[in-house]
Amino acid sequence: MRIVTLTPGDAALIDALVPLSLAGNREHSPMWLTTADEAREEINEALLPHKVCRILFGDDGAPLAWVGAAPFWGCVRERHPMIIERVSGRGLDLISRRTLSALPPLPVRSP
Repeated sequence: MRIVTLTPGDAALIDALVPLSLAGNREHSPMWLTTADEAREEINEALLPHKVCRILFGDDGAPLAWVGAAPFWGCVRERHPMIIERVSGRGLDLISRRTLSALPPLPVRSP
């Protein structure tokens, strides 16, 4: 098992996440991400500069899960989306403090 950070230039990895995204949502959110284009758009949104996107790979090198996260408020992070291959049961590995600590700091707002 290994976790990597997805970057916008990783076209092959983005393509590999599309079928995982479609399958991962079919059971719980059948009206969300119904096409490959919608899945690719969601993945690309998770790659915006203020976000971080992590992928969990199995021992065979296939992606098992991915998560996008963004700063929300203070030290609170929003995790969206979180796509997990049902049989892996490894989604918690992606939402650890280590995974989300790579988010850029929130901008300081002036009063």
